[in-house]
Amino acid sequence: MKITAGNPLERGKDIAITNSKEYITKLLQEEFNGYVCIMIKGIHGLQEGVILIHNGKIVAASYDYFYYMRQYTAEPALERTLNAMMAKTGVLDTFSLSSYQVQLVLTLNEEAGLKKPVDAGSLKMPEKYSEEYEKALIQKREEQKKGEIAKKLGLGEFLTGMTKEDLLKIASEEDDQAKRMIK
Repeated sequence: MKITAGNPLERGKDIAITNSKEYITKLLQEEFNGYVCIMIKGIHGLQEGVILIHNGKIVAASYDYFYYMRQYTAEPALERTLNAMMAKTGVLDTFSLSSYQVQLVLTLNEEAGLKKPVDAGSLKMPEKYSEEYEKALIQKREEQKKGEIAKKLGLGEFLTGMTKEDLLKIASEEDDQAKRMIK
């Protein structure tokens, strides 16, 4: 997310000893203007989430998986950021902004804007941290690697949507055809 520096309120706050839900709820109740960054170490490298708060409402979010070079914005980013805040290790940084600066950040990051702002009453934090978001990325990356190899071998279109059973059936049919040709 393209974001202005802001005034630091908290730097390097250890999330292991922080009740993240209470922390975020308090910011929202105080009608905070600014942003909160969370940095954690996932299965493969660092991840960073940013939530932008305007007049006590979360209005935008972004989430980066640096190892995978993948960024999420808006609602998917908010889910991942709130999940990251429940991790056992990580740091939280909070910066205040003026209302004008928040509007500028929103303008520069339209894709990160939430469809519906989240206030203290509608904030839904997970009970505990889940690695499922990253595991889904790992699986997707493995599937992409297989597809890239198939493309390099000229099999890209042939393998699209093929299951293991489909491939075995085709191989069996080709084997039967070859046997008939030999006879």
